[in-house]
Amino acid sequence: MKNLIRYIAMLSMAALLAACVYVDQPAGKRLPLPQEMAGKWNVALKLGKSGKDRPIQARIEGETLVLRWYDDDKEGKAQLYEHAGQRYLALVNDGRSGGYMMLRIAAADAAHMTLQMIDPARAEALLKEMQLPAEFKNRSLYRELNMGKASLEALLAQHADAIFDKTEPIELTRLD
Repeated sequence: MKNLIRYIAMLSMAALLAACVYVDQPAGKRLPLPQEMAGKWNVALKLGKSGKDRPIQARIEGETLVLRWYDDDKEGKAQLYEHAGQRYLALVNDGRSGGYMMLRIAAADAAHMTLQMIDPARAEALLKEMQLPAEFKNRSLYRELNMGKASLEALLAQHADAIFDKTEPIELTRLD
């Protein structure tokens, strides 16, 4: 897959399966990136009792965060957004689905950041319950959920805590 999931969430197949929620446009207002987001970070994704750690290099180019694993030459991009008082990283998905994957910034300071992925099963159930438009695709190894900006904003306005509360956090710790 040629998308930014590879740069943040593809630390294991279980993470890939849990992170296939895309939106055509990010929700909220685009924010400038704070300089402390640039640098070398250790990315730790906990999956139950196990997890994996990998270093990633982040640099700021204009209003875009450019990410590169230390053992990979491909780069991914992210942008910072705020919606309803909550900040999100919108990861650019350059794969076949396009769009963005929204990660909620649950906690952040100059040395540490906690990101949360949208739980696709909860999001799918709530979108159906709210009768909001979304597209569901069965891929070979996972189910993909694609929604528009309006559907995401409605989902975040009514169920933000519910769609993030069961996901495993991605912990970033500054290395430099």
